[in-house]
Amino acid sequence: MQNVIIGVVFLLQVVAAVWTWIFYKNAKRDLNARTAEAPVLKEVTALQKSVKELLSAIEEASQETTARLEVRCAEARFVLGTLEERLSQIEVSESVLNAHSETLTAPVPLANELTYQVVSSVQEEVAYEDKENYKRHQVVYGLADTGLQPRDIAHQTGIAEGEVHLLLTLRNHSEG
Repeated sequence: MQNVIIGVVFLLQVVAAVWTWIFYKNAKRDLNARTAEAPVLKEVTALQKSVKELLSAIEEASQETTARLEVRCAEARFVLGTLEERLSQIEVSESVLNAHSETLTAPVPLANELTYQVVSSVQEEVAYEDKENYKRHQVVYGLADTGLQPRDIAHQTGIAEGEVHLLLTLRNHSEG
């Protein structure tokens, strides 16, 4: 019986050794898996940090771009306003020019009638023309002050180039 007990104890020792060996293998496999996961976790953490940094950089860049676009829009609005003002000045000049061209293209009456009509029309229109001429002269002076040449001013306003030269010469003469 003692042999049986020794056999059972030996068998228990073998079972314990096998059991220990199985637990050792499982523990080693788990340890290897955790060891393998550690660099992956570090990489994932590093990637998350990089993504957060990129998102903040994108947000900052979008804010800067938005600010630049707002400045450009304000500049565009200003330029548009300036262009609209110039267009209205040109339209005023064009209407004055059209009024004068209608006067110039009217049929010529007899000499006595012509003298009477010229004198009366000049007397009636002096106040009106002074206002219109003042506006027209201001447009020419304003364009000259921006540095445009008389040829360009004449082209933009529709006023004859000689008249533009005359206006600017008279202006310089009266100022000088």
